[in-house]
Amino acid sequence: MKMKTILSMLCSVVVFLSVYGEEVDANKCKIRITAENYPLDTVTLLWSENGARKTLPVALPGGKGEIEVATADLTSLIILNRDMNSVIKIGDKGVIPLPPVEFFAENGKLVQISFDNLKWPEMEISGGTVNNDLMTLRKVTAPLKAEQYALRREMNNEGADQQSIEKQIEEISAKIEFAEKEFMASNPESYISLTLLRSKPFMPVAEAESIFAKLPPAVRDSELGKQVASELEKKKTLSPGQPAPLFSKKDKDGNIITLADLRGKYVLLDFWGSWCGPCRQSHPHLIALHQKYAPMGMEFISIAFEHVAIDKARELWLKAVQEDKLTWTQILNNEDEKSCNVVRLYDIKAFPTKILIDREGKIIAAYLGDDGQLVDEKLKELFPE
Repeated sequence: MKMKTILSMLCSVVVFLSVYGEEVDANKCKIRITAENYPLDTVTLLWSENGARKTLPVALPGGKGEIEVATADLTSLIILNRDMNSVIKIGDKGVIPLPPVEFFAENGKLVQISFDNLKWPEMEISGGTVNNDLMTLRKVTAPLKAEQYALRREMNNEGADQQSIEKQIEEISAKIEFAEKEFMASNPESYISLTLLRSKPFMPVAEAESIFAKLPPAVRDSELGKQVASELEKKKTLSPGQPAPLFSKKDKDGNIITLADLRGKYVLLDFWGSWCGPCRQSHPHLIALHQKYAPMGMEFISIAFEHVAIDKARELWLKAVQEDKLTWTQILNNEDEKSCNVVRLYDIKAFPTKILIDREGKIIAAYLGDDGQLVDEKLKELFPE
């Protein structure tokens, strides 16, 4: 073959790579987003960097946009849908936002994301081994999460059968949980298995440690792997049967509430926020529990966490307490947060979360999200009629 022909072929290969390989800075992740039926001209990316919250708008002229993000490799990025016409509005009590979607910054790679706003949070994500693994899982879980959100919307309708819908939501949560555990069991080497492990604060410690031990050294020794190992150690101190961390904090009326003083009583801690739609949707059920079990000697303590400055936080919190007719002990975690942070003390990562404590001051169980039925079952067991 003539040298001229060979050079011509090599030039063709170089052109092919530049067009289709799209060289990306090794220290950056290029993200390309394509949106359909999306009424806004931007989406927002959110991530955490050195403990600081970072946000970055991505312009979508004509439904298409591209941006480069310079952050640590495999940083978890969240894509937020700001379409307020698609969220669930709970009267004047706030909204249930559209589910955020996680993907990963794989540096030196092009990550492509495409979605139809009418099917959110379903979307196609590709680019890099970790995101491809993530997509394998999302093909199962994203449609289930979309179905859950549709049920929450239905629950908000006047005359909706709340109990029936709650049961359906819990059944879907069980399916998602099963799919995620199945993924971890089938893909013990995947970085996604590590991220899933971190997302399960109430998984039994022994089970979590078993899954962590099966991860390859490179994954366990990653920055996230070290964080998970540390969290597993902390989790042991918050497991059922362990003493509930003690705290003293002012309630809304200025009274000092000390957990140690409640020894001899069952206590239900409810972590919530005025901004949290699912939290406030759960309040009628919580009121019913209070009416039934408070006369039997059970204590209820609600601990609110607000995202705003302290003066505004108190205003929003008290307004929500009054609107939702919450008559038991109410605490705002933001007040005197430096001296006593109950949210951090109990390692709360999602809202609503409920912690049930026994008469000896030990943790019985923790409940995340819409676990009303599980709380009911446990309380019926503790207070047989």
